[in-house]
Amino acid sequence: MKKKKAILFFSLSAALMALSSFMGDQSSHFNDYDIKGHFSKSSHSQKKRRPASTSQIKDNKVPEYKRKINQTLAIYEQHKDVPSELVKLKGTDRIAHKFKTKKKVSLGEKDPNYSLEVIPSHYYLDKKMDSYHIKLRTHYKGQPIASQIAVRDENNLNYPIRSDAPGVYEVRINPKDMPQGKKYFSISAKIPQSEAFASLSTQVNAHYFDHLKVVESDLDAHGDLFFTNRFHFYTAGNYLLEGTLYHEGRPFAQTSQLFKNKEGFQDLTLSFHGYLFYKEKVEGRFELRGLQVTKIEDDLKSVGDTYLNLEQKTTSYKWDQFNSKPFENEVIRQKINSLKSVSQN
Repeated sequence: MKKKKAILFFSLSAALMALSSFMGDQSSHFNDYDIKGHFSKSSHSQKKRRPASTSQIKDNKVPEYKRKINQTLAIYEQHKDVPSELVKLKGTDRIAHKFKTKKKVSLGEKDPNYSLEVIPSHYYLDKKMDSYHIKLRTHYKGQPIASQIAVRDENNLNYPIRSDAPGVYEVRINPKDMPQGKKYFSISAKIPQSEAFASLSTQVNAHYFDHLKVVESDLDAHGDLFFTNRFHFYTAGNYLLEGTLYHEGRPFAQTSQLFKNKEGFQDLTLSFHGYLFYKEKVEGRFELRGLQVTKIEDDLKSVGDTYLNLEQKTTSYKWDQFNSKPFENEVIRQKINSLKSVSQN
């Protein structure tokens, strides 16, 4: 039963991963190396390739398609002993990066010494938010300069602008008054000799839940690290919970879990399979730095992306306290067997 659930979860998880925009991380996930569709020597030979030089042929006796398969197999071998949804990170918190406030800079059309800064360049809004702030700054040769600012939405509706100081502006918007879905703004900033333009997109989401409190974190009977949090859901349905685990102040691993929730109070538990810690002899204190909660519609469309800054910390653990039994990842093992079969042909 556990194996069937793992395969089902992987199928859902793979579809959901395709919907995410996570962003500029260089760390590897096994899906990144997947060979899409049927892959064979004959299908590969139909692709256009540059003619190889004599030295290249001598130095690279292994055909290109087999080298690609061997590289993919090496990646899969690293992930066959942990659940498909568990990803080892290499220094980037991909969830936090998605919600990080970003700055967009536009230069003047006639005079590049003139610039317009917009903070943030993209954001996820919750209908429960009291206000959403768009901050603007205008500079000329690096110095603040008073400008004529205009902020309009896609319906050409103007928004009032507040100026705190020359070259410093702010627009306050009430998400409660905004329709759900994408919302677009166009921003213009003028001085006598030039004009700069910028665009801003937001995603307005319904208020689906409240995070009430941190419940507990510990090792379960199998030696897997778990974190439990209490929520109040206002809308029943499927929700994807994703979390980033930190160790010694750096992102260590990311995992996810799909839940079917009812309206009302519910405790949700996110687990990190202990074999990853045991195999690498990682020990000490850990921290679930943040969670992303996303509602998944019946057509697998994701809505309501919300980030929770938790900083949920554990006590200190020794590496041999973690689960020492590898996870039987049938999905990855089937892929390994399939690729080995192709490679032998």
